[in-house]
Amino acid sequence: MHKLVIRQSNKTSTSDRNKRSMIHKVESGKMSTVDTINDLLEDTGNDVAVIVSLLERLKAEEGNEFVKGAEKCGDACRQVEWRQILGDSGVLGFFLDQLDQGVDLLLGRQIFRVIANSIADNDENRQRLIDHPTALKTVLSLVSSEDLSVFAVATLQNLTLDNEAAQLKVIEEGGVEILMEEAAAQGGAPANNQVPLRVLELLVTHDTAKQTTPPASLGPLLSKLSTEITSIDDRILLLTILTTLLTHPPLQLAILEQNQFPLFLEVFEMTHSLLFDPTLDITNRKRLFSAKSPLMDSIADISWKATFLTTYPLSSAPIAKILTWLSASNELHRYDKVIAACLVFGNVTQSAEVCRELIHTHALHKTLFSVIHRAVEGYEQSKKELEPLPTEVKLDGAGAGKGGIYLSLLHSAVGVLRNFSVPKSEKTILVDAGALNAILAVVGMEGVGVGQVWYSAAGLARLLCVDCVENCKKVISPRETGEATYLEKLLQTYTQAEELPTKTEIARMVVSILRCLSSSPQDISTTHHPGLARPLWDMVLQDKWAVVRSEGLLGLALLAKGPGARELWKEWGNKEWEVVDKLDGRDLENVGVMIVNFRNGEGTSVISGNERVEGLLLKCLSGKMAEVQVG
Repeated sequence: MHKLVIRQSNKTSTSDRNKRSMIHKVESGKMSTVDTINDLLEDTGNDVAVIVSLLERLKAEEGNEFVKGAEKCGDACRQVEWRQILGDSGVLGFFLDQLDQGVDLLLGRQIFRVIANSIADNDENRQRLIDHPTALKTVLSLVSSEDLSVFAVATLQNLTLDNEAAQLKVIEEGGVEILMEEAAAQGGAPANNQVPLRVLELLVTHDTAKQTTPPASLGPLLSKLSTEITSIDDRILLLTILTTLLTHPPLQLAILEQNQFPLFLEVFEMTHSLLFDPTLDITNRKRLFSAKSPLMDSIADISWKATFLTTYPLSSAPIAKILTWLSASNELHRYDKVIAACLVFGNVTQSAEVCRELIHTHALHKTLFSVIHRAVEGYEQSKKELEPLPTEVKLDGAGAGKGGIYLSLLHSAVGVLRNFSVPKSEKTILVDAGALNAILAVVGMEGVGVGQVWYSAAGLARLLCVDCVENCKKVISPRETGEATYLEKLLQTYTQAEELPTKTEIARMVVSILRCLSSSPQDISTTHHPGLARPLWDMVLQDKWAVVRSEGLLGLALLAKGPGARELWKEWGNKEWEVVDKLDGRDLENVGVMIVNFRNGEGTSVISGNERVEGLLLKCLSGKMAEVQVG
């Protein structure tokens, strides 16, 4: 910002004569002190340093004229060009000295006018206020004043706007706690209510502000947000302050310790409903959506706390409310609630006991399957551009508009099911209830952004097969409908997928199936499906994850025991040899096992007499495999 400087007169003697002349007129009674101040403030070229002496004279007289003199100064600094001049001349410093907790109401208003106007967009004057030994503390103390609060808060707003140093100083002096108390006690005109909130909005972005925020202040914020009469402007400010504070872990914990989570859920529901209020104009809808979005992160952070389930067990009212958010409905505006519910249940399902209760008592897995099928259907409909969602209500994730919401929903729902599939005791229950059909529905989607949900679904399929013979058999067995097996469908997805993580999850599922069924010769023979070798070799060829390469080699060793050996050999080309020739350690041992399985199984004729294979086997046998019996 352009700063004006005092225009010094080259004719010092003339300036001095004018100064003495003005004082003489005051002393002789020809012009009142207030009029003299007013005259001096008519032209920025005047030497206004004498105003300090004139003000001191008025103060000594202890009359109403002092208030009038202050008013003239306050009027002047409404004009940008006077602000620097009054600061440099000492007039601002004089009024900073006059600020006192017991200041008279009429005088206090004028003092605040001078200070607030002088520091507006003027960093030098702001620094004068910050550096004053008592002024900022006094301003903060008057925030709670019944008569001067509006002026004190306005001064803080002008001080902190676009000035980080001032913000940090206000925080240091206890401004956050003071303003929180003022915000909690707010009444009167909405325009006046917003000023302390706007100052808080600036302050709470700083870590020091979050650290000094009293945990007890969260309750009043939530109470105001849960009230329908709260104006849209106040609501947006309150949401911004609340969600910013709730990025601080101790305040997240305070929500639980103070039993504020039920009220937090009410705020989420009310804000979500308001977003779809037809009376809300587009501009405010955009603003509210932006302010509301971080609530989802807050729900996730709070429900991730170790004490969340001890505070709100699965039988509690908040959990019951969240379960209702998952109720059968294809209404788009409910889907944010469904995503929020999935975030909560995704966080709490970190133990087998919790998974078991949600599956057996609440049948949550079946609800999630229904959610997935509805979302897939919704996504397909959205591609036809039926009933497009207004552009102001959309997610920033994959896809756009309605499609993006469905993809986010699918990712969240599958995430909970992935947690459910970790305990061994629940794997067959999930598959028997329809998990594999839900997976095929997801990987059958095509369109923008489906790659992430394909990855989630493939990961779920893998977890369901890990250490579960029943599920592995179901995945490879012919389906009653006569359609391709689940494994064949997922292998088709493998060939279609472009993202390495998705392909890797499907390949790891193949390894899980081979490992699970390898103990029985009858079972291993039934695992052969065309297309198994390529995913396993791709695991070996990738160089991003060493553990995945080792897992791929194990899978190849198991595949070599059965009918898949011929396909394995067919896929063993120059690229594969280049990688295999460089292997050592445990990976080399797995190669040796693969060759031994070749020779002892159905692939013996395929590699018979191959000198390169024989040389590789000798390399393997020279190590820890020396005791392996080669048939």
